[in-house]
Amino acid sequence: MEFGYWTSLIRLLLLCKAAQSALIPDGVYYTDCRDRFFMIAVNLSFAGQKPYFEAVDETGVFPITEQYAAQCGYTAGILIVPGLVELRASYFSCHTTNQNDQIFTFNFNLIVTHNEERVSYALNKTCSPSLPWSPREVTCEVNYLEVSVKSDVFCPLAPKPDIWNSSMQTVYGSATPGWQVVLVKEGKGMKPLTLSEARLNGYTFTVTENRLVARAAYGQPHSSRSEIDGISLEVLHAIMFSRQEWHVLLVDLVAPCTMYEAPYDGSGYMTWETPFTLYTGLHTTNFSFGLDGKLWEPHVAQDMGYSVTSDGTVKVGVPYDADGAYRKFSAEHGAEVNELNIVYSVMIKPKRGPFSYHTTVTVLKGFPPPQFNASCSESGITFKLDHEPSNVLWEFTVGSEPLTPELAAQQGYILSNNNQTLQLEVPLFTHGYQYENITLNDFLGTFETRVRNRQTSEVLSSSVKTCPFTAKEMIGKKKVHFCCMVA
Repeated sequence: MEFGYWTSLIRLLLLCKAAQSALIPDGVYYTDCRDRFFMIAVNLSFAGQKPYFEAVDETGVFPITEQYAAQCGYTAGILIVPGLVELRASYFSCHTTNQNDQIFTFNFNLIVTHNEERVSYALNKTCSPSLPWSPREVTCEVNYLEVSVKSDVFCPLAPKPDIWNSSMQTVYGSATPGWQVVLVKEGKGMKPLTLSEARLNGYTFTVTENRLVARAAYGQPHSSRSEIDGISLEVLHAIMFSRQEWHVLLVDLVAPCTMYEAPYDGSGYMTWETPFTLYTGLHTTNFSFGLDGKLWEPHVAQDMGYSVTSDGTVKVGVPYDADGAYRKFSAEHGAEVNELNIVYSVMIKPKRGPFSYHTTVTVLKGFPPPQFNASCSESGITFKLDHEPSNVLWEFTVGSEPLTPELAAQQGYILSNNNQTLQLEVPLFTHGYQYENITLNDFLGTFETRVRNRQTSEVLSSSVKTCPFTAKEMIGKKKVHFCCMVA
């Protein structure tokens, strides 16, 4: 099914019931213009359970779905540890107003649900990058690869004659005006596509005032996997060309992103590794390192507790508690494979001019599912869980229903959730109890909470508590229920 069809369908469904517009309160959000992206962070306590963002421009409103985000240069996610929902937008994202690659204006809507009503809050910002653009820049985000090149770079950095000659034959054989693109995989160029055709196939190519930009989600059919210095890379390679009368302009676009996964070794550092030379023929002599949009020279980074070394590969050690590190946990196959993503930037400066490389890193670390501490009282059972960063991996349920404030209010539970603990008080005779050993004097009540994988819904553990209750203390308050039990 074509990408545009799904986007139109989602927009239609979401607009069937328009959200009420309102001004967002001060203190519940902040925005920031980073070196290479714009960032919005909103307090989860305000955003609620299922917030989402929309991109806005003069042509309309566009919900930022998972697929649309990857193709258009957006990254959205929930950061449980600081309690934020975050949106990062590339300066070259789809609906950004771009003035000469120097002034970028962003317009978004944050959609939240308050008291069962959808509310829309406008979030706008104009940014100017603090660093000048390099001739070639690569961004490896959580969900996409992006490369931008100055539009006057009319030759590849490391031309391979077979690829280049094949592409030249393709270019000269094309009569289509305007910019076109040839996707290259394993040394072979595909059929030329217009920029619109490429977009329908999951690739975004943009021509700005001074740059050419290519972007795609990971795992696209025409991306390839390769290896440099023992490190696995995913590579998006495209050649953009334009016929102008008797002249042909060609620009080589290559976005290599490391698939390196750093094992957790208990040292307190996550070590990320990338090839010293990302492009054949590009000889790197020095580099700078930055975390969360802040660029330092190597000696400054080391003074701040970071490890920066280079010996065939560039190795950067980032402390887990580093300021500006954003952690995102997810789970696959229960507790066996969990991911910790820390977003930071590496700027590599070769002799031939600056080259920028931005990346997102993954480290693997296992977490067992948590267990509630349960206690008995005269009026019910209380379950308590201390918050840990890994709790975002799990979903807590009563039976098959997720434990949410809405469920608690509906069933008469008392649910409290702050920065330290999650506490569930379950009054006797509310939904979910099982009763046994019933006599006129006393009985047993049992209540169960479950922990399941948030992605697969597989139940991984449960907390079951059985407590004795005295009949005479409850018969006055819950007479009807109790009589039904002993009948």
